[in-house]
Amino acid sequence: MDNPWVTVPAAAYERHMEHESVRQGEMIRQHLARCLERFEPESLLYLGAGIGNGLESARASRLRDILAVDVNGEYLATLRDRFAALGMLRTERCSFPEGFRDAARFDMAYGPLFFEYVDLEPALITVASHLARKGHLAVLLQQPSEQGHMTNTGVTAMEAIVPIMFLRDPRAFVDVAHRVASLVPVATEDVASPCGKPFREVILQKA
Repeated sequence: MDNPWVTVPAAAYERHMEHESVRQGEMIRQHLARCLERFEPESLLYLGAGIGNGLESARASRLRDILAVDVNGEYLATLRDRFAALGMLRTERCSFPEGFRDAARFDMAYGPLFFEYVDLEPALITVASHLARKGHLAVLLQQPSEQGHMTNTGVTAMEAIVPIMFLRDPRAFVDVAHRVASLVPVATEDVASPCGKPFREVILQKA
């Protein structure tokens, strides 16, 4: 069966993410900018890149290689159009991890709102295998809230992904990452979206 994400048009996804009751696109842009400033990677694997939220910060960073991965080809086409000036940008349309083919290693992998939708253990193993020594994995994990898994913005196309969304307990996520992929925690911190929805930032490093 096709991944439900391929049924959500790019315009619908963007309307939802930028809606005044969600503003998660804004959150991701700010978070990726902080990660690039903090870790100064020269190469980035962007997991579930969508339309490229946060890549606005790439031009002011040390990045020389960006691989944006997503299952939805329309998202990646939009991303390529918006960030055509980034000569270091590459894209790969695939499911993850089973369809991932790139052989490069990266200083940082970035997965905001990504691990809620993939098979956790094989995804972490694959990410770790594509990190350079001492490379970092930075994630944002959505946490339970009174707003529910999906804030109602009237964008009905987004309803298709709710059945495959699984919120990750941050402590369990860290434990699995260490056990199966030898990724060690560097930092965890509570983060709220601009609308107050709770997330947990988790930073891991390849041993």
